[in-house]
Amino acid sequence: MSIMQVANVTNHGNAIDVFFSTGDIPSMLSFTMPLYDDNGSFVFEDTMMHEFLHTVINTCLQSYEYIPLPIVEEALPFLLAAGYDATVAQKIQPKIVESEVYTMCKQFRD
Repeated sequence: MSIMQVANVTNHGNAIDVFFSTGDIPSMLSFTMPLYDDNGSFVFEDTMMHEFLHTVINTCLQSYEYIPLPIVEEALPFLLAAGYDATVAQKIQPKIVESEVYTMCKQFRD
């Protein structure tokens, strides 16, 4: 099962598809982060990643109580790269603190 896939797409950005199962029901949420405008000019800035991840997390949390642990483990390095503190992962999945990924990322940031 794929957890997260980042794929080049033919529109103005990169697509992030989040695949997961809740119980026996497979689910997928899709998001696109803009990289280019209508003229083909590169418009991506590092600050856009923070806003984009915020949108992804909030959308997932509105639909589900917690984002599944494997997805949070996969996303944690991206959250750190976007400037989030490692503890933000606790809000989206409390069990993350028990994982090796969380421990390693926390040590890297501290």
